[in-house]
Order: sequence, then structure tokens, then C-alpha cells
Amino acid sequence: MSGMRHTCFIATLVLVNLAIFAQTVHFDFVAYDDQTYIVENEHLEGGLTLDNLGWALTSGYFVNWHPVTWWSYLADFELYGRQPGGYHFTNVLIHILASIALYAALFRMTAAYWSS
Repeated sequence: MSGMRHTCFIATLVLVNLAIFAQTVHFDFVAYDDQTYIVENEHLEGGLTLDNLGWALTSGYFVNWHPVTWWSYLADFELYGRQPGGYHFTNVLIHILASIALYAALFRMTAAYWSS
């Protein structure tokens, strides 16, 4: 029964995330920093190359060091170009995976379904 219960909780997490965040695939880039990170960033145009993967590891572009974010943007650019909906779709997927990981970690620590 516990496997079925986990499946139900995870399915609920996925559905709630989709209900709340799926609408973002129709949104434009955010005016806060997407212009600098995505629209004006010429490194993304090169796509997923060894040079750009290395750039992501060593870059302080826009005063931040976050290589995993750059790798995600490089992959997004390969898939979607500069279409904002694709980037938002990727973020929705990441958010869903993070929600599932948090649920799994909390359940492992507490063994409590609802609290997790």
C-alpha cells in the first residue's frame, strides 16, 4: 500500500505544480534579468559546446557564478532558441523534480506522508 500512497502523493505534486505553473509557458521573459542572462548573452548562441561548458564553470558573467544555471540556459537555447516559453517549460519541469525530491527527503526523515 505504501508504494501506491507514494504514487498518489507524487502525482498530486505533479498536478498541483502543473496547475499553478504551466501557464508560464505563455509568458514572456522577465524584465528583471532575463535580458542580460538570455537575450543579450552571446555565449548562449554557441550552444552546448565544450568551450561554453568550460565558460560556464569559470564565468562571473553578470556578477554571478552559477555554472549549472548556465548549462541549463545553454541546453534551453539548443532546444528553444530565444523562445521564452521553452525556458519557462524547463523551469516548470525543474520545479516539479525539486518538489518530488523534497517530498522524498522529508518522507525519508519523518516517515510521515502528510507532513512531508
